[in-house]
Amino acid sequence: MQFQATYGTALFAAKDPKCSAKDAEAGILAMEALHKQVMPFLLRRTKDRVLSDLPDKIILDRYCNLSLLQLKLYDKFSSSNAKQEISTIVKENKIEESGPQPKATRPCVSGIVVPIKTLWPSFTCNRGKPT
Repeated sequence: MQFQATYGTALFAAKDPKCSAKDAEAGILAMEALHKQVMPFLLRRTKDRVLSDLPDKIILDRYCNLSLLQLKLYDKFSSSNAKQEISTIVKENKIEESGPQPKATRPCVSGIVVPIKTLWPSFTCNRGKPT
């Protein structure tokens, strides 16, 4: 109740596009007062400040054997056109990684997933249960 009386009413009234100049000014003053109250409790740490506190990144590769089904699917995928298409997309991306790309030039994930779905429609049609 106290928050609403102190800040809420003025802020809500100032949001209205048809508010008076007096209401707009009261909203600005309420927002500034609220900002002064809240700011000491907000902690914003940037990446460069946090990075020194973090431990080194640990990458651990674990190899496992494929099941018979996974092995068949892998072999089928390896010998398909989709593998070459995906390899081409990945190589093109590595060449273009020199700077940020506009969204239109970035390859779409669906462009990689669709060929895989066409190879194994049973995975998508039967909710992940191969036939």
